[in-house]
Amino acid sequence: MIKINELLNKIFSSQEDMTKRVPEAFSNTLKRDDVFKEQFESWKNSPQATSLIEKVAENYKLSYTEGLPNDVVGYHEGQGFKGIYIKNNQLISKEAYLYLMDLFMERAETLNYRHYHSMEEQKLKGDHILYRQYHYLKPEINNLEAPYNQEYGNILIEYDMRDDEPQFLKVSLTTYSGFDYLEPRPAAELFRTLLSK
Repeated sequence: MIKINELLNKIFSSQEDMTKRVPEAFSNTLKRDDVFKEQFESWKNSPQATSLIEKVAENYKLSYTEGLPNDVVGYHEGQGFKGIYIKNNQLISKEAYLYLMDLFMERAETLNYRHYHSMEEQKLKGDHILYRQYHYLKPEINNLEAPYNQEYGNILIEYDMRDDEPQFLKVSLTTYSGFDYLEPRPAAELFRTLLSK
């Protein structure tokens, strides 16, 4: 017969093991520390940044022209939605995904956009740990009466990881239809601006 102490030890040790394996789920406001900001500033003025942006821009142009994703970039669109995504590949380090993400936000803010909020989230799905960061931007509304200028639509810049491995960085645009809004500007124009030298 099992002694009560042995039974309790089995129960509590298995619970302890379980909590070690299960990651903490969270959803927080995303904040960049000073070290990251310094590294980002250094990176965006480096030859590595220029080279990476050129390669991504070339691959975006190919994907857009051919209408098919390639090894680096894909372009997709649906009703009221357009976007590009940069896949996990050997060209881009984990840090560079985050730098690109922040660079895209900076560039969007020069185009009559305001930063609305940034978040980071983590959860367990099946046997995988999913982690996500995103920046959300909205166009500045300069007129008080309809029709409103929606620029390119709302912008979501999102970086996703699975089990500590990058999955993709995507930029997606959500637009509105109806008499309350002017026609959105061409999405390709925005993507070219984000990927300019």
